[in-house]
Amino acid sequence: MRYQSGPKFRRSAIAAAASAFVSISLVGCGNEAQLDPDRVQTGLDGVAGRLALVEHNGDRLHIMNVAARDDGHDGDHGHDGEHGHDDEHDHDHEGEHGHDEEHDHDHEGEHDHDEEHDHDHDEEHDEDHDHADGPEALLSPVDAVFLDRSGMRLHASAGGRYFVVTSRDNDLVQFVDSGLIAEDDHGHDDDHDHDGDHDHDHDHGGDDHAHDEEHDHDEEHAQDGGHDHEGEHAHTHAATLKQHDHDHDHDHGDDDDHDHGHEHDHDHDHAHDGMGQPQVLSLRLFDSRPTHFQTFGDQSALFFDGDTGVASASVAVFNDAGIEAGEMDYIPRTYAQHGAAQVVGNVAFVTRQEDIDSFLPERVDRLERLGGQFRHIETYDVQCPGLHGSASNGGYTAFGCGDGLLLIDRQSNGFPATKVANPASFTGDMRIGRLAAHADVPEMVGIASGHPYLIHPTHGDIEALAGWPEDLGIEAMAFDGHGEHFVALDDAGELHIFNTGQEWTLTHSRAVLGAQDDEDLPAPSLAVSGHDGLAFVTDPVNRLVVVVDLESGEVLESVAVDYVPSGLVWLGGAE
Repeated sequence: MRYQSGPKFRRSAIAAAASAFVSISLVGCGNEAQLDPDRVQTGLDGVAGRLALVEHNGDRLHIMNVAARDDGHDGDHGHDGEHGHDDEHDHDHEGEHGHDEEHDHDHEGEHDHDEEHDHDHDEEHDEDHDHADGPEALLSPVDAVFLDRSGMRLHASAGGRYFVVTSRDNDLVQFVDSGLIAEDDHGHDDDHDHDGDHDHDHDHGGDDHAHDEEHDHDEEHAQDGGHDHEGEHAHTHAATLKQHDHDHDHDHGDDDDHDHGHEHDHDHDHAHDGMGQPQVLSLRLFDSRPTHFQTFGDQSALFFDGDTGVASASVAVFNDAGIEAGEMDYIPRTYAQHGAAQVVGNVAFVTRQEDIDSFLPERVDRLERLGGQFRHIETYDVQCPGLHGSASNGGYTAFGCGDGLLLIDRQSNGFPATKVANPASFTGDMRIGRLAAHADVPEMVGIASGHPYLIHPTHGDIEALAGWPEDLGIEAMAFDGHGEHFVALDDAGELHIFNTGQEWTLTHSRAVLGAQDDEDLPAPSLAVSGHDGLAFVTDPVNRLVVVVDLESGEVLESVAVDYVPSGLVWLGGAE
């Protein structure tokens, strides 16, 4: 691997072993980053955001415009429950849509799109792949950009400007400018302050998402243990990413002192200014096995798992201004591990591996950004065997353990950690291995054996999510931009919409996908818009992108594409 000149990192050899989890496709979940509408490219009038879709077994990233809706959805968040429905597929939970005045979405009769949006696109896409008839179309293609590798996984930066694509197998991270930012705003994210105070309950707006949205790679990465050469550095170094020769030889080596692999050429990153076209940036990261990607507030955290005997784990922490400038913070780890990091303001909660015979970590470190660097504050005494999955809401950060949850209270002095035991209803080896949360929602969602459980951090309860079909597993899940809806796709192709503000009432269950019975194709993906109340679902078998209204549960469009869609994320302006 090529490393930049600059700050050095003490590398240690590593240890790894892996455990299997229920495989859940959550690509795109939690990647609905928000963008200040004043900064949306002025040449994109009528565009509320953009979707990006990875082409399965291809090296193209396809970008679509999402049109702004003109039917009263913009900026008006109330639910009166009077929506038109397709009774054949929509198991409507009438009378359960009521909301308090704080979330009054005034949409009476505005969701009856039978004539305005022809939802049956099968015939109109037989000969071509136009995305709708006339200006009513919600989705329209923009461009496709070429990536360095096929099989890339897709995320969205916390600041709402960049698509982030990672390849675990190729030790590669690329960044794609969405084209949504006005040209005079490049490099001026003045509202992004990494050195603010620690009032984590109020520093981050209602558009913050924190999810564990990754596929699980444990089966393919079971490895033998390594060796600890040196103690773990407990702080980070701000790394300025320098331009150097393009190098993909990935020669990691075993040298303990070397830098993180980056490539960045500032001279070519602004060619699209004023055009509104997406562009692959020259910035690339080459650290070992990029896996779990998390966002909270304006910061993104990407965990590199490392590789036994070759490279230790590390965490890259960055915001959109850092991507633009080629600057980010790194938190090194001693051992390789299938870990996770939650970064909230100036505090980072990062997994710690102490058992060289296990690839899953068992402890969590707390670090704080002091003087521009993350420095180790404490290692929590609370054990978390088989740690997998993490998320943060407005007041708590949680990590999934084999025997329960490690719960950190960020509202209390000292950020104390406690253990929440698995409920008595868990049998055998059931455990929570996936977590999802939203900054404005007090509850979290955990996945155990493919089924959703509602977590109440304030009093440490874990209960089954009422209304979920007992015989079906979760394929993908997401919160909407305001945290008003939790949306989950089951493994039979039905989309379930829960109202989080009304005691998690199930409001709609809608069949949105045909049979997904081709094991050679990727699982469906799910994303939600930051506003306008839309969910987007990929149908890999039938090569469709399905658009669903979260208020009515109606399918608004089924858009045909000429490739097999894989990962899916949304970027755009918040209301």
